[in-house]
Amino acid sequence: MVEDLQRRRDAEQARVDSEALLRSVMDSMAQAVVVLDPGGRILHANQAWAAFGRACGAGAGTPKLGQDYFAAMDLSMQPAEAAQALVGMQEVLQGRLARFDLDYTCRPPCEDRWFHLGVTPLVGQQGGLVLIQAEITEQRRADAELRRSQERQLQMERELGHLQRLESVGRLAGGVSHDMNNVLAAIMAMARAQKLRFGEVPGLAEGIDAILDAAARGRDLVRGLTDFARKDTLRAIPLDLNALVRREADLLERTTFKKVGIQVELQEPLPEILGEPSAFANLLMNLCVNACDAMPAGGTLRLGTGRLADGRVELSVQDTGEGMPPEVAARAMEPFFTTKPPGKGTGLGLSIVYGTAKAYGGTVELQTSPGQGTRVALAFLPAGPGTAPAKAEAPAPAGAARPCTVLLVDDDELIRQTVPFLLETLGHRVEVAAGGQEALARLETGLAPDWVILDLNMPDMGGLETLERLRALRPGLPVLVSTGYRDPLAIEAIQRHQGVGILDKPFLLEDFQTALNRPRT
Repeated sequence: MVEDLQRRRDAEQARVDSEALLRSVMDSMAQAVVVLDPGGRILHANQAWAAFGRACGAGAGTPKLGQDYFAAMDLSMQPAEAAQALVGMQEVLQGRLARFDLDYTCRPPCEDRWFHLGVTPLVGQQGGLVLIQAEITEQRRADAELRRSQERQLQMERELGHLQRLESVGRLAGGVSHDMNNVLAAIMAMARAQKLRFGEVPGLAEGIDAILDAAARGRDLVRGLTDFARKDTLRAIPLDLNALVRREADLLERTTFKKVGIQVELQEPLPEILGEPSAFANLLMNLCVNACDAMPAGGTLRLGTGRLADGRVELSVQDTGEGMPPEVAARAMEPFFTTKPPGKGTGLGLSIVYGTAKAYGGTVELQTSPGQGTRVALAFLPAGPGTAPAKAEAPAPAGAARPCTVLLVDDDELIRQTVPFLLETLGHRVEVAAGGQEALARLETGLAPDWVILDLNMPDMGGLETLERLRALRPGLPVLVSTGYRDPLAIEAIQRHQGVGILDKPFLLEDFQTALNRPRT
């Protein structure tokens, strides 16, 4: 028999060439490719598979051709991930999934590397799987860095939005505080004058005290509004946080009715920071009051200080109270936001803390969750070497100020009607002027006061312009510039003049006694 074998030989050669081409293509791939039969045995694996096994730390334990991949697949994967991969492959084999993907980490010592497994059905065969695996460590790291960058950007946007809201409220506060403080100054001046005259009359003193208390509450509310929005600092002197915390802790122990236990954890020694004592005392007390309010049934209040790894000084206040959900914590430092019932809070507590910290170059971090309490941590740069403490002002002599002549310059009629009444009650003679031009005209015509009380914010000729011309006219005349809002640029301009003090509105009787008792220069 004679048979033509050429056609068969050509077909066989084509099959060999096709397999060689397929093998060449697969071996050229950077990804590790494994082909499994329906039972999970390895039919084919490209050259990258061996390198992949070494990268995963499996080495010689990498499954070989003909081995059961399902039984050996956990040689490199973490056990939990291997179990997840096995379930996914079975789902693809049984036709319940068109594709299965898994990102996983290797076993030690390669647990810091990430890999991707993609599983698809083997097309054109009676079952089977194609597995493609590749290292994605750099991609994961890049994705993680991108997320961190996006989170930082989001945080910066939130910070910018918060600062913009504070700036808007600050502008509002500057406008409102002037008029409101004039009203409060008038109320307090008249009430204090009436108390000096009729304080001994039964039943009348209590009513006057109620008026003063209400006015003081309004004054504190306005000051709170301006304090947290203010970007300047009253004074920046070396401040011992440990001493401040001890003083406030002693005060709290006498006022929390023993319901709240106070723990003080201070690091010694601790570098001083630059700050203003009363502003920081107010800041700390606001945090402590909020913490105590969060523990109505009692709990523990922890006050702490320490030095951070970056050299900054930390002040922390932590409670064991109710905590806050994320949506509340996100708004906790917004002005006027409060979760307290009406009459129990103004929503300025944490805003004042935030504003004060920012004014002195600090940061505020809020850590809280429902049922887990709240921790507020503030961080400040330490005072630089050679920073000298500010000299304390000598206390004013006790008793009433000696009688003198005061020129009161204010555009508000309420102030011109009420403050002279208080000053005259103290024994002083008062001349009034409704603005800077009128005041200068009276000085030019011979008026010789011992003091000038000059309003900073006036129409037409403002307080700063009046002060400049007044200094040229009477260089040595003592001046008290009165204001309800300390604008940083204005305060800086005022402080360039000798013999000029600042009198905050609304006025207190003690403010006048202290100021007018100082030696005249």
